[in-house]
Amino acid sequence: HADAAQIPTGLIFNQLDHDNSNFESTLEQTKNLFGNKVTVIQYPVDAGPGFSSIIDVLKMKMYKYGKDGGKPEISEIPASEADKASELHNQLVEMAAENEESLMELYFEQGSLSEEDMRKGIRLGILDRSLYPVLCVGAKKNIGVGRLIEFIANNAPSPCEKPRIKVASGK
Repeated sequence: HADAAQIPTGLIFNQLDHDNSNFESTLEQTKNLFGNKVTVIQYPVDAGPGFSSIIDVLKMKMYKYGKDGGKPEISEIPASEADKASELHNQLVEMAAENEESLMELYFEQGSLSEEDMRKGIRLGILDRSLYPVLCVGAKKNIGVGRLIEFIANNAPSPCEKPRIKVASGK
C-alpha cells in the first residue's frame, strides 16, 4: 500500500526485549524485501531479555535505559561497539548525501556531514522514498520511544511536502 500511494516509510523494530529477538536477522529480511533503501539509524546493543541499550548512529551516542525504561542515560559509544557504529554512521552519511547535490558536494569536500546536514538528507530521502530509516524500541518498557518521537519530529517530512498523487478517477 505504501508503495502504491508513494507514502514515505520508516521501519520501527519493536519487541527487542523478547526471547527470540534477533535484530540482525530481521534487518537482513527487511533488506531482502525493501533493498538498499533500508538504513540503520539505531541498533540494539543487547537485544533479547534484558534489552536496555541502543546505539544511535545519527547522534553517535548510546542510550542506556533502566530496567523499567523511562529516561535514558546518554553516553559515548563503548569501544566494543565503536567499529560497527562508525561503519553504520558512514553508511548513513552516504545515504543522506545522495539525496541532494549540495550535500553530495559537501560530503566530497569534507568527507562527512554535520548532524544538521544529515537530517536534511534523511528528510529528503524519506520524502522521495530512497531511504527507509530503521529505529529500535521496546515499547512495553518505554525503551527508545522518546528518541523515536524526537526522530520523527526532527527528520520526518511534513505531509504538506509530499507530492499529490492521482486517484483512480485521475484527479
